Amino acid sequence: MAASAARRPFDTASQVDAGGGIMRSTAAMLDQALCAAMLSGSSRFAVVITDPDGCLVNYNTAAVTIFGLHDGFIGTSLACIFTDRQRQSGLPESEMRRALNHEGVAETRQCRHVSRSGDSWVETELTALFDGAGLHIGYMRIAQDVHERYLNEEAIRAYAGTDQLTGLLNRRAFYEKLEQCVVANGRANSFAILHLVDLDLFKQINDTLGHAAGDEVLGAVAARLRSVTRNSDYIGRLGGDEFAILQTGAHSLLDGSYLAHKLVASFREPIRLPHHEVSVSVSIGIATAPCDGQSAAELLRKADLALYRVKSDGRDNYRYFTQTLDDMAKRHREHIAALREAVQLRQFHLEYQPIVSTGDGSIHRAEALLRCDHTALKCLPIVEVLDLLRHSGTMPEVSHWIIGQACRDASQWLSQGHAPMRVAVNLCARELSGAGTVQIVEATLHEYGLDPESLSVELTEHDLFDSKGAGLQVLCDLRTMGVSISLDDFGTGFASMGYLTSLPLDVLKLDRSFIAGLPDDVVSAKVVSAIVALAHSLGLRVVAEGVETARQRDYLVERACDELQGFLISAPLNAAEFSHFCTRWEPHQHRRWG
Repeated sequence: MAASAARRPFDTASQVDAGGGIMRSTAAMLDQALCAAMLSGSSRFAVVITDPDGCLVNYNTAAVTIFGLHDGFIGTSLACIFTDRQRQSGLPESEMRRALNHEGVAETRQCRHVSRSGDSWVETELTALFDGAGLHIGYMRIAQDVHERYLNEEAIRAYAGTDQLTGLLNRRAFYEKLEQCVVANGRANSFAILHLVDLDLFKQINDTLGHAAGDEVLGAVAARLRSVTRNSDYIGRLGGDEFAILQTGAHSLLDGSYLAHKLVASFREPIRLPHHEVSVSVSIGIATAPCDGQSAAELLRKADLALYRVKSDGRDNYRYFTQTLDDMAKRHREHIAALREAVQLRQFHLEYQPIVSTGDGSIHRAEALLRCDHTALKCLPIVEVLDLLRHSGTMPEVSHWIIGQACRDASQWLSQGHAPMRVAVNLCARELSGAGTVQIVEATLHEYGLDPESLSVELTEHDLFDSKGAGLQVLCDLRTMGVSISLDDFGTGFASMGYLTSLPLDVLKLDRSFIAGLPDDVVSAKVVSAIVALAHSLGLRVVAEGVETARQRDYLVERACDELQGFLISAPLNAAEFSHFCTRWEPHQHRRWG
């Protein structure tokens, strides 16, 4: 059936027959009067006729309303009236094959369509059409709008799957989600993490305050669980005081530890009811898929065993079913506890690594690097300490301390007769979006009598990507104030060009991975040269990190890199050592920098 056969939607059976005998074969299968009624303009059924290849031949008026068809679709594939989801599931081709093989010719299927009128649900029936000789000549699809019925059924299903007291998923619905997610995560090469959450000594609340108060507590518990979890997590009430949370798409098994720690910590705050204040703690058992099982029943059983261990060990905690993960989680809890103690007691100090200008060899900039002095943490790599700070929620407090300490040291160096020094502090993009960051910086600079030019804020490209733009306005406000903004580890993150044009930047810091191979690594050499040229064209200064050899230094100087940082110049130093280093530093004694 060629596209030239375009015609208006037919209203009677007599209009169907053009060039293919479809109506004659249809009449051989269906009663002529019934067919005419279905094809009439007043029919509530949409009728669509295609050739054997599924290309549209004709349609009735109701098909215009339901599918949004028009003459422009004549001769095109019927798949155009289906969504991608339907095509991916094999529709309509799979239906056509079944009809052609005489299997379930009158089979009814419910499919989702997106028509011109919006998102709707229709119920369709597909029939293969044959001529008198048994030759397959096309298909007839009959459909009716069941959108309202579908919505009503969905509402009934949702009601049936909801715990009426808390509004969470009930046991049956949660079990179904768990089973689906275990399969989906297995295909996606990620993890599903199940938390069984049990309220400790909840029976005492019912016994002392009554069941009405107990129900209020359960409602408050549900709200608290929602506040800690992500929108992509599933939360259910399995019965009584037992809840469950399913983390989906986790890329690390320890993601479960981060969430469980937040859950346990969140219940350290009492629940306030209209007439009571109730203290409730939780015990959590964790099982992971596919490591601990590949079915909902198996995961629930193993999470329950882990929960039993928590209960027997004293409650108010969490455990993994797997011993190795449980040991890792235990160390994580110990590190978090040590970190909170370190934050409370200010068991940190700053070290400063000088940054040298390639123009005259002078030191006008230094990077402040955090070091932890707590006995349980000082042997950990600093990146792990920073990760603990982020996950424990204490990073903003420590960052404010870093700003204060860096300004205090810079002020002291000025009083010792050193030239003004710009100190770079590393901040997290997400914490910049918190209230008061600009005011804290402004007040701290004022307290120590420093100009805004004395401070620089460094953010990593990876951190900016993860933050999805959080803190951009704060960066703009800081730069307007006079604080310099640096993009650290440049070239190792994502969408670098986008950052260069959208962020209020002053400095790019070349990641040390590009410097390590200089000057012999041809690729690194080309990348460095290109980035330096690009940055200069945008009015940005370039700092090379990780400079450790004279050959690296010479190559970077020849390529007009503005500043150098690394062990060739100095290892990080405490404030007193840094002051002494600057006193002894003689730029022209070692090399002609210019």
